[in-house]
Amino acid sequence: MNKLVNKLADLGKYKDEALLFVRLALFFMFVVVHGGPKIFGGPAKWLEVGSMLKVLGVTMMPTLLGFIAAVCEFFGGVFIGLGLFTRLGAAMILSTLVIASAVMLSMKGLFAAAPAIEDSLFMIVLMVVGAGKYSLDYKWFKQP
Repeated sequence: MNKLVNKLADLGKYKDEALLFVRLALFFMFVVVHGGPKIFGGPAKWLEVGSMLKVLGVTMMPTLLGFIAAVCEFFGGVFIGLGLFTRLGAAMILSTLVIASAVMLSMKGLFAAAPAIEDSLFMIVLMVVGAGKYSLDYKWFKQP
């Protein structure tokens, strides 16, 4: 059992590599899967996204709110992928995920909201830990 514990403790040596891997995966997901289709979907897509806020009682400016969500997901994903302004990128995505969690909880319950809640937790981790040494934040600003 001690050997297993020691092996698991050794994984800490690969923190920066793990952060890079996860950042690149999040880049793909938020730029290609989430933000990209929203931002390039144009006003019709922005209206669709913004209109989902009706379940929370928000009915004003749905196109603008959908556009803001698309920008946050797309550029937040770019920031995270590059490791440039990573904490800001994570905060941008977190803002959309908190709202998505509330919308999904209201519409379909906890199980439907779980992915947004789980992604939110990782955005909080990125905001606290930063991008790691394989990032532009580290190269240019000496921020992990």
